[in-house]
Amino acid sequence: MIATVRAALESPATDDGNVLLGDLGGLARQIARAVEGAVTIEDPDSRVLAHHAESIDVDRIRLWTVLTGAVPEERRKAMNREGFFRQLWSSNQVLHRLPEGDVPERMAVAVQAGGMRLGSIWVAAITGKALGHEAVDVLRAAAEAAAPHLLYHRTHHEARHALLLGAARAVLDGPGSGALLAGYSGLPADARCAVLAVGAPGPVGDGRRAQLERAVRMHQPRPGSDYLVLPAERGVLVLLGGLAKSPADARAQVTDYGGRLSDALSTRLGVRVPVGLGPVQARLDDAARSRRAAELALGGLLFRRERPTPDCATVEQVADAVALRQFIETVDGLPLPARTSVSRLAEAPPQNGRHPLELLSAYLRHGEQKGPAADSLGMPRATFNRQLAKLRETFGLETGDADAMLLARIQLLAREYRADRG
Repeated sequence: MIATVRAALESPATDDGNVLLGDLGGLARQIARAVEGAVTIEDPDSRVLAHHAESIDVDRIRLWTVLTGAVPEERRKAMNREGFFRQLWSSNQVLHRLPEGDVPERMAVAVQAGGMRLGSIWVAAITGKALGHEAVDVLRAAAEAAAPHLLYHRTHHEARHALLLGAARAVLDGPGSGALLAGYSGLPADARCAVLAVGAPGPVGDGRRAQLERAVRMHQPRPGSDYLVLPAERGVLVLLGGLAKSPADARAQVTDYGGRLSDALSTRLGVRVPVGLGPVQARLDDAARSRRAAELALGGLLFRRERPTPDCATVEQVADAVALRQFIETVDGLPLPARTSVSRLAEAPPQNGRHPLELLSAYLRHGEQKGPAADSLGMPRATFNRQLAKLRETFGLETGDADAMLLARIQLLAREYRADRG
């Protein structure tokens, strides 16, 4: 808030009577007409706030950016690698990017005030035309004029977003007012809805959560009339509203979307992205039931050793994994009256390049079959047999005792669960 006030005090007052304060669409239209090009006004995360083009002859990147509301992730990564964004935010100069293949020339300028990044203005040449020299002066002046508009948008957007987030949290946590959330979000209060829980293995920090949110927003098409994406402990929640009137059709929409979303995000982010599917509800008021089931399903998917195809499921489809995960959460950290064989193995140093727990884990994972366990580790079977026998002698590991192996499985699962939670 202090930074916003400082930015407001230091930003130049707008004297353009043709564009009302906060009218970013009008500002984009005015700039586009002055430079005879295609304009986008973007926030610091490259999300489109306003756009206008003086012709429909725009390039594919500009078209995709406008349609999805954000610069394509691959394009952002490329500009980051090239140091373009670092150069953009480090000065108030207009940067010029020359044509590259079918991508026309572009100009960009940062909009900043009081040390705060407010956004950027981009101009792209219309197909078959070049940007004139006057475009630099137009953009430089536009950056100054845009500061109060972006400040106005930022403060009003943050206030609206806080109200929306509060209403959405109340509904998803339950009980909340579906009618209130509908008023803030545009989601229909009396239509079918469902919640999907989207996550990734390992600890999920703010960076990963932001990646997931951006990727979800870019994924098209979505079922229903509208959607919301909210941060959650294991990733993000996706609330789909306005689904099909038929319960069966609505369930099919959610299942299809969940599978496509998991595949697309796993490919885009380069990590496994499972999706828990919540049951379809008749009204927005009941979305909390769908949210709880979706998060349980996501927890079960993350706990499973083998990745299903597609990597999405309802809580009923992963019920055993959900129950086992809850059991492990309950017993994890309980003090043991004595040091078990697994406890002693955990303290042992690696032997012949492998930790003893790796051998035991492979042995249990393959149904206590030595041959498949050795093959999974890429070890000669005779070597695996000798090392397993040595573990029995040295650490008292009773591989022939069913109860001892059950305890070992539980302890290993608890260790893996603890590691996954960070």
